[in-house]
Amino acid sequence: MFTQQSLRDHPSLVKAFLGIEPDQVWELIEHMTEQFATYTHQRHQRAERQRAVGAGRSHDLPLSIRTALVLTYLRLHIPQATVAALLWVRPRAISRAIYAACCRSFSSNCRVP
Repeated sequence: MFTQQSLRDHPSLVKAFLGIEPDQVWELIEHMTEQFATYTHQRHQRAERQRAVGAGRSHDLPLSIRTALVLTYLRLHIPQATVAALLWVRPRAISRAIYAACCRSFSSNCRVP
């Protein structure tokens, strides 16, 4: 399984799988980490929220790995199961990471069925 440390230790893997320079990846992840707490707080405080705070599944992968999963999937255009096998995660983790990334990107248009 890839970890944040293994990605930092092998920058050639970052470039090959994610398609951007390692420095740009870490800058992106730092920016996302800063924004993530605000996004989560706003999402939990919205008026139309139907679940209690803390309800639902928690992410068992750190934000950096979820970002790597999404970027790898988008770059390589291969099935999610293949990305899961390459990165040693469950296939469902890929689906959840992609869905969450889309919700954050288009938060005003994304509704959970």
